[in-house]
Parts: sequence; C-alpha cells; structure tokens
Amino acid sequence: MYGMYDRKKNSFINVINVEDTGYIDIYGEIKPINNKGDDETSVSVYGFNEAIKNLGDVSKIIVSINSIGGDVFEGITIHNILKRHKAHITVNIEGYALSIASLIAMAGDTINMSDNSYMMIHCASTMVVGEPRELREMAETLDKIDDIICNSYFDKVKISKFEIKDMMKEETWLNAEDCKKYGFIDNITTGKKISACADHKKINKYRNAPSTLKSNNSSYYL
Repeated sequence: MYGMYDRKKNSFINVINVEDTGYIDIYGEIKPINNKGDDETSVSVYGFNEAIKNLGDVSKIIVSINSIGGDVFEGITIHNILKRHKAHITVNIEGYALSIASLIAMAGDTINMSDNSYMMIHCASTMVVGEPRELREMAETLDKIDDIICNSYFDKVKISKFEIKDMMKEETWLNAEDCKKYGFIDNITTGKKISACADHKKINKYRNAPSTLKSNNSSYYL
C-alpha cells in the first residue's frame, strides 16, 4: 500500500510498501526544503526522511533513481540515511544518476543500472563573492567536500582514490558498461524506451555532457 507520506507535498518522491519491501523513487533534483515546502520537481532531506519513516519496519528497500543531482549536503545526508538503515538497500539507476545523485546511488548494498543510463561524477562547485581570505577558505571547503565524496565512491569501486579524483576533476560521464568496469555498479539491466524527463538547460551546463543528451527532442532507453 502507499505510505502516509503526502505525495502532493513532494510528488517526486513516490513511496510504496509491499509486505516486507519498501519502494522509493527519487525522480527529481536534490534541493533543500524552503519555507513553502518542497516544490513539485525536487527531493529534499526532509521529504526523503519522511518517506523512510513511512515505510515502517521493512527488511528490504528498493530505491529507483533518475536525477540530475543538486545540493551536495542534501545528497550526502540522503546517502547517509540509506547507509545507516538496517534494511538491505537495492538501488536501480533508471536514467540519470548525475553529480550528487551518483553519491546517493553508492548507498546501495546492490546497485543496478539500466543499460542506457548515465552516471556523472565531478568536483563540488559553488558561487562566492568575497575577500581573498574568504575565497581561499571556500576553496579549502570544496576540497574537503571532494574528499568526502571520493571516499564514498572508494568504498564501492575497484579503482584508486587518485583515479577517482582525476575522474571527478574531468567531469566524467559513465555509461552502464563503464560503471560496471570501474565497480560503481554490480549489475546492468535491460531498459525500456520512455521520454526523457530531465531539464535540458541543466544538462547543457555541464561541459562534457554527451551530445545525445543535450537535444530537446530526444527519447532515451531507460
């Protein structure tokens, strides 16, 4: 049955509890909650934590992800909520797991990825205006965030931290075969054709996004 979670408040987190298994869909941008509540296209720590609570005492949780990423601290917190849960976590990447959404995926005990999906990893970024001291402090903070993210990838992958950092610096886009080779995922699954739901303007901001993902008229196999 559906949980008690108010889906109208955060329609991009869908929650279902079937017997001993909970299902959560993360289909949207990762954003902090604002004073009006979550909007209809975002996923926040608040909304995700409420979803987890409303699953009740389950032994399995299946998390499906199609997200372009978003706020780094919201994403890290969602990752940690999943990691500390006693249930076995299965993550299904069904389209995009970009930026901080890729870190959320790493919380899975088992990680599956649709054969025509994409993962993207990169360094944290921000916009700041200030004096030289403030800019240096922000650069140091971003380096520390990158270390946290790198360590979380390293817990899963088959490559070194040095290689992970290089991939992050280069804004690396990975298809399912790449992810399997490097150890980001466990299994590749066969997808089906559906219309893309990502905001292409946000995809276009990435310097290395595959050209096929930048078209406004594309459909993707998920």
